[in-house]
Amino acid sequence: MHAPKRTIVREEVPGCPLPDTGAKAAFPEPTEETIERDKKRRLGEDIKRIRETEELVEVPL
Repeated sequence: MHAPKRTIVREEVPGCPLPDTGAKAAFPEPTEETIERDKKRRLGEDIKRIRETEELVEVPL
């Protein structure tokens, strides 16, 4: 039996060409804007998951 060929697929980011390094690819460091956007996305996902799965109770102030 022959092993199937493996093809490496990389997503290209506009304005950020990847160097041709074979299997190893260097990605630029994430920007502060990218980090903040990712934090907000994860927070939204966490809030949605908690609302759907947890029983919430009102806390009197």
